[in-house]
Amino acid sequence: DYQHILPPILTGCCIALAVLFVLLYSRRANTVAVHRRGVNPIKWLKQLWTRLSETQRAKQKKRQTTYSNSLFLWEVRKRLCQRFGFVLLCLLVASQVLTLQTYYAPNETYEDAVYRECMEKYAGPWTEEKGASIQKEYRSIARLQSQLNDMEKAYEAGDISAEELDAFYLEHRNAEILKDIYNRRILPRVEYLSQCAAEGISVNVVYDTGWRLYVEEPLNAALAAVLILLLAGIFADEHATGMESLLRGTPKGRKNTVFAKIGAAMALSGGCAFLCEGLRLFVLQSRYSLPQGQAPVASIEVIGTDPRGSIVATIVTVLLLRVLGAMLLSFLVGACSAVSRSAVPTSLIVSTLVFFNAIQTVLSRDAAVLPLLDRVLEGTPLLMEKSTAGVAMVLFVISLAFYCSAIYHPERRKGK
Repeated sequence: DYQHILPPILTGCCIALAVLFVLLYSRRANTVAVHRRGVNPIKWLKQLWTRLSETQRAKQKKRQTTYSNSLFLWEVRKRLCQRFGFVLLCLLVASQVLTLQTYYAPNETYEDAVYRECMEKYAGPWTEEKGASIQKEYRSIARLQSQLNDMEKAYEAGDISAEELDAFYLEHRNAEILKDIYNRRILPRVEYLSQCAAEGISVNVVYDTGWRLYVEEPLNAALAAVLILLLAGIFADEHATGMESLLRGTPKGRKNTVFAKIGAAMALSGGCAFLCEGLRLFVLQSRYSLPQGQAPVASIEVIGTDPRGSIVATIVTVLLLRVLGAMLLSFLVGACSAVSRSAVPTSLIVSTLVFFNAIQTVLSRDAAVLPLLDRVLEGTPLLMEKSTAGVAMVLFVISLAFYCSAIYHPERRKGK
């Protein structure tokens, strides 16, 4: 169960906070005698860190590292240290853990338990015999429901006892619940698999709850918000402090700086997205088991009837599309920051493209969903909607034009 790993995580966080507290208040620490020489452990750790840092700097001087590589690492460090970047990443991880714990219910519902039992009972390639067996089970449930009047008449005639009638009432209520589950989940599934088999598409009987939840996952709003806040000032901060003109006056301060910032933004966004998707798959695996990964992808109705590929291949594709969507988001945020030279307009513009559909849905549930950036971040629509793929290409081209404007604008070439 996923809840078993929460205590170690919380314990590690507490230890990390304790170490941070000690380091922050080390100047106030009294000298503690260690061994016979009376060594201050905080001072000794500082000296050790200084020696290691000097050794590392000496090695870096010996190696002929390129300017762009060191600049890339510097930009990554700036994003993590400025604007509470590291705090935002910690909040992102915490929000993902809490959201996954509540969104994917830890206790299996009775409906899903019945559905899982049926799917696992007939797991494997679909055959008409399996469909007939499921239909037979459904008819037996319906037959039990139709016996209610007969059992009540038999009780009135004295043919059965009150205990027997109470036991039948219990079975009858259970049959009503089962019939409702069959009508809403199992029989539509049987109809879909039969239709695929009739069209010559290879399908399996798969317990697909976990797979469907991953594919149908809505927009990761926490990830999008953190990336916008983290990267909105990637170009704007230097313009606000006046460092932009100084950097553009250096031999490599124009193109190399832009490329390093783009690389840092995309690396951070891709890493954050991959971490979030990995946590989601881990939780789904622990609660829904994600069986038959090598089954044909057409076995899951929500993905479609494409006979090519397996379920795992499609899930990996969706994961990569979501990572690429997060990288596209960072690419767009950086482009807006380079053109607007201000973090606030950048945040407002990109947030509108990401959260417009969500706000519109809250205001009016009947509102049409527009193919905006949130559809790109969801990943799955890119496989099924050409309009979403077109939006992704348009945003990429616009961002590329913004970057070219930031590099080759006449007003910004004075330092060349």
